[in-house]
Amino acid sequence: MRKIILLVFIVFSKMSFAQLDSTSRLQISLVTCAPGNELYSIFGHTAIRVFDSTNGSDVFYNYGTFDFDDPNFFAKFVRGKLDYYLSVESANDFFLTYQNERRTVTEQVLALSPQEKKSILQALLINISGNNKYYKYDFLFDNCTTRARDIIKGRSSFSQEKLVPQGTTFRNMLYLYLDSSGMCWSKLGIDILLGSKIDKPVTVEQSNFLPDYLMLAFDSSNVKHKLIEDRKVYKAFGANPKNIVMLDSKGVIRTDRENLSPEKVEFATDRKIDTLEEAMVNADVFIGLSMADLVNPEMLLSMAKDPIVFAMANPNPEIDYNLALRTRNDIIMATGRSDYPNQVNKVLGFPFIFRGALDVRATKINEEMKMAAVKALADLTRENVPEQVNIAYGETRLTFGKEYIIPKPFGKEGMSAFQFS
Repeated sequence: MRKIILLVFIVFSKMSFAQLDSTSRLQISLVTCAPGNELYSIFGHTAIRVFDSTNGSDVFYNYGTFDFDDPNFFAKFVRGKLDYYLSVESANDFFLTYQNERRTVTEQVLALSPQEKKSILQALLINISGNNKYYKYDFLFDNCTTRARDIIKGRSSFSQEKLVPQGTTFRNMLYLYLDSSGMCWSKLGIDILLGSKIDKPVTVEQSNFLPDYLMLAFDSSNVKHKLIEDRKVYKAFGANPKNIVMLDSKGVIRTDRENLSPEKVEFATDRKIDTLEEAMVNADVFIGLSMADLVNPEMLLSMAKDPIVFAMANPNPEIDYNLALRTRNDIIMATGRSDYPNQVNKVLGFPFIFRGALDVRATKINEEMKMAAVKALADLTRENVPEQVNIAYGETRLTFGKEYIIPKPFGKEGMSAFQFS
């Protein structure tokens, strides 16, 4: 009997698909790019994707465009004196840029009303025209992420829950990235150039000035508006609901809790447990989409034999990958990061599942298609890995095993695997 822990302090799932019916001529997505290796890219990037199914137009609106040749570029960048502008580029060019940099791209297809889509597109077209595209970049308050947020938030029903603990400062959030990237030396420069304002606690809205946090904010909003249903896939593959314990920001989702949403009622447990520590005892599977460092070695040791742990909080997982492997040698581990084996990345499913739906002229993405995609991805790990994929990821020979249970995001074999009938 398999016991599954679903930790969802911020989100239930990171995958959603818009309906492909007559009301969805436009598809608008929030796109989040993983951090890069340079100071200007270490915090990631945000863009807005607009796909028009009537004419095949597929473009990215990018508020993060700047001129490298601008005098004193880095000083202006941090101090908020650099001129930025909105640009438009094709989807192929956008994806190629990040593929070459080996940076992952996460897309959230937003379930918007036709009027909301129209309003957002009109705002983008106004922003891109003439001198409207230029703005004075501010590192904390007016950047590529906050611009994308404001365009969508002001023209939709977007709302969010608290993403960081009370009292979290800008410094806390920035240092998390600098420490994890090995750029501790840059802290002094940021301290000098940004000054004491980074020690102010962030508000709920200010907390999503960084790409990863805006992505979480939109996932949180999507949960409220019933836009994410992929957790049902677990049940479809045979997971017994009685063996699933789900947690949110208030703790274990129990049947005796008041004011549960319909989405949470379906997965509420009648077990008399209150904490994550209690839920993990003898659990076989942990699936986390929450916050960094919520799981400690003792909790990991309390799990059953050969535990499966998907710690997918970004930028740092619920438990550090190396710490988890030191704690248990029988663990099967996956994270959302590209620098560890078994990266969970939406690029694996999209755009391939979307292309498969278009090929058969499907009007929506249903549960059967999601299950077929899951099976196709599982089968891919048992096939021979193309040499170009091994080369791209600096591997000699990827083969199925504990460090390769999930295919690499940019293997070209994904397209042929997602075929529906």
